[in-house]
Amino acid sequence: MKMKKTGILLAAILAVFTLAGCATVPAGDPTITIVNNTGYPVHTVNVSASTDTYWGQNLLEPGEIMYSGQSISLDLLTPLSQINQYDIRLIDTDEDAYTQMRVRVRNGSRIVFTFNHFRGNRRNTES
Repeated sequence: MKMKKTGILLAAILAVFTLAGCATVPAGDPTITIVNNTGYPVHTVNVSASTDTYWGQNLLEPGEIMYSGQSISLDLLTPLSQINQYDIRLIDTDEDAYTQMRVRVRNGSRIVFTFNHFRGNRRNTES
């Protein structure tokens, strides 16, 4: 009898932990972190699906500057099951662009920009 009660108790505990685990599975949009290690302050951050034609809106607030050494965390608007490859662009206060194209991301990805990602003046990289 004691063995049967212990088995039932263990099954009940396992069921509670299983249900609790299901309730805590993170849902929603994946988050990425972009790090500015270019050596220059940045006033524009664009992230677009690699299949998109346009860069989209600036993801920094108006007047916000991301200085070299700083980072920003962003929630992507599309689940990774639909899109997991992005083009990312930073524009510094001299209007120089730094890009990384076709970046495969996963939830929690950290994308670091350095001067090696310099692609020229913004006017030459608008496409």
